[in-house]
Amino acid sequence: MHELSIAQDICESVERTAIENNAVQVKTIRILMGEQSHLEKRSLAFCLEAIAQDTVLENAKIEFIPNQADMECPKCGRFPLYDKKGVDICPKCGGAAKSLPPMDIYIQELVLDVEDD
Repeated sequence: MHELSIAQDICESVERTAIENNAVQVKTIRILMGEQSHLEKRSLAFCLEAIAQDTVLENAKIEFIPNQADMECPKCGRFPLYDKKGVDICPKCGGAAKSLPPMDIYIQELVLDVEDD
């Protein structure tokens, strides 16, 4: 089950970030998932929820956002590949862009409940 190892990596990263920010609870985990990641969202969510028990991630809302982007500009960020001919030019600024496989998975955003000092 590939989803289990991915879930473990996500939980470790989120927990490390939560500790660094003195969070008492992780409220939301937004995950950007490439359309060709070959991961099953329901299985990944199940694994995340199982691993998160008895941690600051327990009961966190898990949101999956499809990632269709397969190009990235250093200035403008990610964007979908409009020209399927492989031209590596950003449609916003005209600068050089690099190809990204749409199979990656990223933690896009965390919503943390941070302890007040």
